[in-house]
Amino acid sequence: GGGPCRIGAPADERLSEEVAGRIKVGKLNTDDEPGLGQRFGVRSIPTLALLEGGKERDRVVGALNVNALRSWVQSRLPSPAAKPQS
Repeated sequence: GGGPCRIGAPADERLSEEVAGRIKVGKLNTDDEPGLGQRFGVRSIPTLALLEGGKERDRVVGALNVNALRSWVQSRLPSPAAKPQS
């Protein structure tokens, strides 16, 4: 198996470079780690979960292209501290 994961991989890798230092991107193969898949309630592959402090904040199920993935992640990241406009 694992077909859909390979489709998402290049987008994951590009995005993880773009957000380096702001968030960590990790991959989990639920075939190798069924216990973790169950712990996070993963029923469909691929599932992207956004975790903060060990708690899930949001998730999206299904392969996204890099633009959709980027906008999903960025809309849920705390925005970098904006400098006040003078």
